This record gives sequence, C-alpha cells and structure tokens, in this order.
Amino acid sequence: MYGSFFFFTMNTYRQAMGDPQAIQYTFWVDQLEEHQAAARFMSGMIWLLWLVNQYVIIIFAFNFMVSVISQSYEESLNKSLIVRYTFRCERVMEASIFTKLVGAARTLQTFSLSTNNSSDLDKWPGFVQSIKSYVRSENIVLRRALSESVTDLNTKIDSKTAAL
Repeated sequence: MYGSFFFFTMNTYRQAMGDPQAIQYTFWVDQLEEHQAAARFMSGMIWLLWLVNQYVIIIFAFNFMVSVISQSYEESLNKSLIVRYTFRCERVMEASIFTKLVGAARTLQTFSLSTNNSSDLDKWPGFVQSIKSYVRSENIVLRRALSESVTDLNTKIDSKTAAL
C-alpha cells in the first residue's frame, strides 16, 4: 500500500526497538524454480543484510547505554567529591573551634562550602581541585599546629600536676 521503502523503514524501526522478526523473502522463494542461482544468492544476501542491520542496531544501542552510564558515573563522582570536601572543611572548622577553646597559640584559617544550590554543580570539578590542594596544605599546617598544641598542653598538665 505505502510501498516497500515504508515497509522496510518500519521493519527496521521495530527491530531497533527490540522486536526482531525473522525476515521474509517470499518473492525469491517463488522465483526459486525459474532462477535457482539468483534466488539462492538473493536469499543469502537478504539474510546477510538482515544480520548486518541487527549488528549495527546493537552497536548503536550499546554505545548509547555506555554513554548514559558514563554520564551518570561522572555526575555521582562529582557529587561525592563535593560531599567529601564539604566534610573535610567542616572538620577543619571544628578543629579551629577546638583549638580556640583549649587556648592553642595558633588560630586556624577556615572556610566552609555550601552545596545547597544545585546550579553550581557544573562549576564544582575545577573548584574541587583547587580546594583539594588547599586542604592538603592546610592539613599539613594543622597537623603541625595540633601536635605543638598537644605538646604544650601536656607540658602544662605535667607542670600543674607536679605543683599539686
């Protein structure tokens, strides 16, 4: 009714959607008695083209699936980095509060991150890299300052216990 091009287009669409249907080549089956060699050759070509079509459709489907999985993995990785460095910044802030309460000699520089705005998520990966280097350097300084503070506190405790 609509012609063979429409039929083949719809058949390819159905196969791409996961409804593979065995091909039918009734014209060449009818021609088998009159033109045996041509009918067999065309039947083989029809099967070969059908298999190539199925293979190409599967490749496109797997390629699409891999791209979707890669994108969702990248998004989850970026979100985990945000959460990790937000957690680390909160710990630095808590350490700063602790050192102020115990009277440590050094005041720590702190900063906090806010992840409430979801539109900023695209800007995070580059920002996280800069935070990463900053947190590393601050952690080194913090370890030194805390070990000095602990040493000072132990000295004060030892001197006060000796005085008692």
